[in-house]
Amino acid sequence: MASAILRRTGSSAVKSMVDALRIGGSSRSYAKLSVGTDMVSAAPDVSLQKARTWDKGKKVVIFGLPGAYTGVCSQQHVPSYKNNIDKFKAKGIDSVICVAVNDPYVLNGWAEKLQAKDAIEFYGDFDGSFHKSLELDKDLSVALLGPRSQRWSAYVEDGKVKVLNVEEVPSDFKVSGGEGKVALVTGGDSGIGRAVSYYFTLEGATVAFTYVKGQEDMDTDHTLKILSESKAEGAKDPIAIPTDVGFEENCRSVVSSYG
Repeated sequence: MASAILRRTGSSAVKSMVDALRIGGSSRSYAKLSVGTDMVSAAPDVSLQKARTWDKGKKVVIFGLPGAYTGVCSQQHVPSYKNNIDKFKAKGIDSVICVAVNDPYVLNGWAEKLQAKDAIEFYGDFDGSFHKSLELDKDLSVALLGPRSQRWSAYVEDGKVKVLNVEEVPSDFKVSGGEGKVALVTGGDSGIGRAVSYYFTLEGATVAFTYVKGQEDMDTDHTLKILSESKAEGAKDPIAIPTDVGFEENCRSVVSSYG
């Protein structure tokens, strides 16, 4: 798929979600991206050169990264989506989109090098305005990259953000990849199992912990509360699974369902 370019426009079709926004002024206000945000409204003066693919009625996975040809982006981030494209399609995802602060020619060459053009749509945020509007811009001058973006990903449905993952620093690759991490912890509702579950949630994993049927108590609800409060932004809620893990078929069923 050909790369597209993100550019500033004055189109009246794109409405602002911030009444005080002054387009063209020296002082700008930006709508921070979060769960529930309308992607188009959040970037009121930015639109795609080509038709958007995250409009109403579409289910889209979109991820942003600091730049083409950089290490983590080339070796981990894009491949994590490219290698799982069939899984996304099977779940009804219409498009997987990559946005980077580069011109479209650089992105096109990079996509060809990664052999990812058939799986992923690449969009060039050539002046960084798209990421800046979403408050996902990042000054990486210290790394000789200049104005770039955070490393992030989002699931967008009907134009609205349903899930958002933003790395703490652009060099991290913990929560924004296309390979969702699920940690299955047996006996994770108390003691050392709960501690293991807790640290998995901090790393961005979705935790599924088991407990023996008929033996659940207040620990289970307490653990769900702890893990829900500690989970990384964008991570799914923890799952409590009643099972007798002593039986091989039950273990296999749990892994198949949640792993």
